[in-house]
Amino acid sequence: MRRPESTGDMIASLRDVSVRHRVRRHSGSLRSILGAMQEVGGKVTMRGGALHVDSLSIPSLDIARGSRVGLIGVNGSGKTTLLNVLGGLLPPTTGKVTTRGQVVPIINIHSGFHPLLTGRENVEVKLLYLNLGRAERQAAIAEVMEFTGLGSYFDMPMKGYSAGMRVRLALGAATVVKPDLLIMDEWINAGDAAFRAKSQARLESIVEKSGGMVIASHAYPVLEEWCDRLLWMHEGHIVEDGPLAPVWKAYRQHQLEHPGQLPAVHDAAQS
Repeated sequence: MRRPESTGDMIASLRDVSVRHRVRRHSGSLRSILGAMQEVGGKVTMRGGALHVDSLSIPSLDIARGSRVGLIGVNGSGKTTLLNVLGGLLPPTTGKVTTRGQVVPIINIHSGFHPLLTGRENVEVKLLYLNLGRAERQAAIAEVMEFTGLGSYFDMPMKGYSAGMRVRLALGAATVVKPDLLIMDEWINAGDAAFRAKSQARLESIVEKSGGMVIASHAYPVLEEWCDRLLWMHEGHIVEDGPLAPVWKAYRQHQLEHPGQLPAVHDAAQS
């Protein structure tokens, strides 16, 4: 895949960003604490009789236009929280997030759809949110309809869709515009083998056209194909930030040599 060269133009910047969740009052039981950790991930603390989870703490992070950034780390390390913050889906508790241009998050691709609306109506709502004009929306809706292959189901309520049909619609709607910054969580596969190939080709196309990309994944082949930079995350912190191969090697080596042991945490910023 062709990768555009990184430039000095910053497409996203984070400064002193943190995310803290006040989960709920609880009995202090181990089950309650483990449940909270699974719910939002991060470091669990007690304050004033309430359970808090510090799920993100990033003093500084810059992403240059043309960058292809991968996020790695164990479950609950803060990857999805960072994606949500970059995508504008989650406001930080403290700090400043600056993004430039059209930001398109493909994190929970089902979010924002209403089961009582038709596929067409749901897509139009998505496009209105992206501030597209009427002519642009009409062209985009026609493109989504063709891509999904839903036929007459496109004008039926989503509550009657199968899981595969909902994913097709969501993927089509999320990838119909050219983003300045594309935010993705894991690899998206849906439907039969023919549609999986079609969806992969569409994702590859939008990645090539995007001004920058951040993706969280556990799959090295995906990261190797798409990314030139990795952020290794743990408990909401950036442990290492650098070129793909050495950061992945350090991450895997730590997992093999120190199972269950926390890595030394330090925040690093690299454009």
